[in-house]
Amino acid sequence: MKDSIQPYAWLGAAGVYRSKLDGAANGEQSLTPLYANPFPEAASLAARDVLTERRRQIEQEQWCPEHDDKYTHGQLASAAASYATSAYWHAIGHDTYEPPPRWPWSESNWKPTTARRDLVKAGALILAEIERLDRMESGKREAGHA
Repeated sequence: MKDSIQPYAWLGAAGVYRSKLDGAANGEQSLTPLYANPFPEAASLAARDVLTERRRQIEQEQWCPEHDDKYTHGQLASAAASYATSAYWHAIGHDTYEPPPRWPWSESNWKPTTARRDLVKAGALILAEIERLDRMESGKREAGHA
C-alpha cells in the first residue's frame, strides 16, 4: 500500500523538505519519506497509535534516523523497556515520576503519563530500535560485510 502512495514531505537531518530533490539539493545524505496516512486499513487502534507516536518523534522531536543511529549501545531498547516498566508500575500503584534505573537519558527527558500512553511510547521506541538495527544490517550488506 505504501508504495502506491506518494509521501507528502521528506525528513532529513536538517529538517523537513517538500520534495526529495529539495533535500538532496540541501546536501542531505539520507531522507525519510513522510506519509499522510501510513496505516494499513486493517491496523488496530493500538498499532496506529504506535505508528503515530513514531511519526511524532520524527517530525516534532527531530528524532530522525540519523539521530537514532547514534544510539549504538541499546539506549532505544532501554528507553522502551523503561516506559513498559512505567506501565507496569501504573498497574501496581507504584509512583512513576522517577525513571527506572535503566533509563538511558537525563531525568528531564522522562515523561510518563498513563499506562497506555507509556506503552505506546515503548512501542514507538522499539520500532525506532528495530529500524536502526535494520539500517545497520543494510549498511553492512551494502559494504559487503554480511
